[in-house]
Amino acid sequence: MTNKILEKIIQKSGVQDLPEILSKHLNSSELQSLMIEVYRRRSEDIPVTKVLNDYLTNRFVSPSVIPQEQFLQFDSLAVNLLPDGFETIELSPVSPLGTCAVIGNISQNRVVSTSRNNEVVADSTNTITLECVKLRKLELKSDPRSVKRIKLASSHRLIRGQTFDPDKKFTAHFRVFSLCTAGRDEGHLKFEIESLIEHIEFYLMIFKHTLSTESYLTIEVFLTDFSNKNTDQLHAQVLSPLSKKYNHIQFSFDQHRKEARSYYDDICFKITLTDLNNVSWDLVDGGFTDWTRKYLSNDKERLLTTGIGSELFLKAFKVKI
Repeated sequence: MTNKILEKIIQKSGVQDLPEILSKHLNSSELQSLMIEVYRRRSEDIPVTKVLNDYLTNRFVSPSVIPQEQFLQFDSLAVNLLPDGFETIELSPVSPLGTCAVIGNISQNRVVSTSRNNEVVADSTNTITLECVKLRKLELKSDPRSVKRIKLASSHRLIRGQTFDPDKKFTAHFRVFSLCTAGRDEGHLKFEIESLIEHIEFYLMIFKHTLSTESYLTIEVFLTDFSNKNTDQLHAQVLSPLSKKYNHIQFSFDQHRKEARSYYDDICFKITLTDLNNVSWDLVDGGFTDWTRKYLSNDKERLLTTGIGSELFLKAFKVKI
């Protein structure tokens, strides 16, 4: 909300400290009750023509241009290709208020908050992380040193508050297939390397089963180590074996990566596909975060979250499923 709009609201209300009262002086239950009543009253005055007009013009409510059948086919393939041990989870459309901002350092302005102290899911990995934390907490209760890995996957429609450029095939809401692996530090980067390879290979298998070699120019996997401490080990145990196994795919380090530097803890990767028009699409992104360490107050906890923009993939490439 801009300062000018806020000033106008304050002037209309006649309450100078209105934002302070609403955000600080009311507890969550009181604010929820207030907002429910506000929207109930507003809805009473909405003409049917406005509902239709909003549906036709509001970027948040327009349906996807991709037929639902294609999403079902993609998700079915992805589930069948999941590595051993992964379980699928159907997420709620909403998460607790602050799911992205508190743990992921994402501005709440980019999230669609609700009148009931929730937020519409803007990043499914943040929400899946909460489920991983719940399951890891149960493991740690029975065994404080448990190294059991929690592996969850979900296909979910996300919604973001910021404005996107439609010419780049970006929309306010879009579908993503995400993976999360949570566990404990097993020493010598064992958890990190095994989880990293497992996730990367999953996405490469998706491309193998959906794209012909004539439908794209290149597939590139870029690995980044923000700490600059593990590049030799990552090269020897991740990039080198993967490049030998997938010799038609380009693997390299991107130590100059700037985006998500404050989001990921240290090691991250992205997979970029270049189409026949020589346009590059960053379709897969993921990395290790400190989220489970913070939630569980345990420095030994480890978490890898990744995702593929399945909707963007279906828009940008000629996919065969």
